[in-house]
Amino acid sequence: MRGYLVTAVHRGKNLLVSVEVAALLDPICRAEIERMRAADSGWRRLLDHLAATGPSSTEDLRTELGLKRQELKALRSPLERCGAIVSRSMEVTAGTKEERMSVLARWDQAYPGGGESGTDPGRALTDLVAAGVRAAVVAPEAELRRWFSWQWYWTSTLIDDLVRARRLRQVGAYLAAGLE
Repeated sequence: MRGYLVTAVHRGKNLLVSVEVAALLDPICRAEIERMRAADSGWRRLLDHLAATGPSSTEDLRTELGLKRQELKALRSPLERCGAIVSRSMEVTAGTKEERMSVLARWDQAYPGGGESGTDPGRALTDLVAAGVRAAVVAPEAELRRWFSWQWYWTSTLIDDLVRARRLRQVGAYLAAGLE
């Protein structure tokens, strides 16, 4: 679909995001590329290969990096969950046979624009949580922390700060869009 990206940042589930939400995700996903590159040599190798070659099919990546299917899956899964890479499904025809294949791209290749939340991933997560609650209309407060993979950007005052700023409002054990 034009104008939308599919990510797995909602705890590994595929999530269709608009250009507006992609702008909120952008500082987090860009920070995650750097964090994941520094954390593991295998992740760095895959991210650097995609940076050099551009978006690539999983078959091409397996061949070019000399990986087995399970090895690529083990590298790919955590990178997708944190937003460092995104995948899209593609249909290919080989002779009379049609197959589906995945194409992987770094976040910064799939979304080359800059985010509106600045470059602070913590601030971007705050903006994303507020947007998520607006979209959900009402959400159990206890579940919000589990919506996204980035626990390391979550602060103990994130929800209180959003309520205090009137971006969210408390309705019993639930949160709703604020009066901003």
